[in-house]
Amino acid sequence: NTNQEGSILDAVPEGVTLLPNTSGARTAEEARAEARFFASQLSELTYDCRPVLDIEELSGLSSAQASAIAAAFLEELESLIGQPPMVYTSAYDASHVLDSSVARWPLWAADYGPSQPHVTANWTSWAGFQYTDRGTVSGVSGYVDRDSFTAEIFLSEAPAPAADTYTVRRGDTLWGIARRYNTTVSAL
Repeated sequence: NTNQEGSILDAVPEGVTLLPNTSGARTAEEARAEARFFASQLSELTYDCRPVLDIEELSGLSSAQASAIAAAFLEELESLIGQPPMVYTSAYDASHVLDSSVARWPLWAADYGPSQPHVTANWTSWAGFQYTDRGTVSGVSGYVDRDSFTAEIFLSEAPAPAADTYTVRRGDTLWGIARRYNTTVSAL
C-alpha cells in the first residue's frame, strides 16, 4: 500500500500482480480458487492496469497442465472482474510451454538482451516487455526490473499523448527513441 499511495501521488498508473507461491496451483480447480481470492483482494483496490498472473514456477508440469491451470485462472478472474487480465511469463515459456489456449490474454514477456521479446508461437504481439532485472531508479537502492508497455496494459483506453516530433541524431536507435517516448519500435 505504501508503494501504491506513493505512485498515485506521483500520477504513475497502478497495477496489481499475483505471484503464486512456489507450490502454486497444481489443478484447474486450485487455479480458479486462487483467482477468486485474487479478485476478492482486487475489490479493495483502485488500479489502472490489467491485473496480471505471473507464471514463473512451472517445474513438474507438462505444457498441457501449465496451460490448463493458467487458462482456468485467467477465465475465472476475467469473469469476476469483468475485464481481461494479462499473463506475465518468460518469452521462452510463452513460446515453448504455454499453448494457444492462454494466448487470448495480453502478454507481458521477460526477455533480457533483445530489443523486443523473442516470442515465436501463440502470441502475435506483446503488451509488456521486461528487458532487464538490473535496472536502476533514482531514490531506489538495488536493482529493479525495467519494462516497456503498450497501451494494452491499461484497463481502459489511455488518453492519446500529444504529438511529439523528434529529430533523429547520429547514434540514435529506434529502440532508444521508442523507450524515450514510452512506445514501441513498431508504433514509431
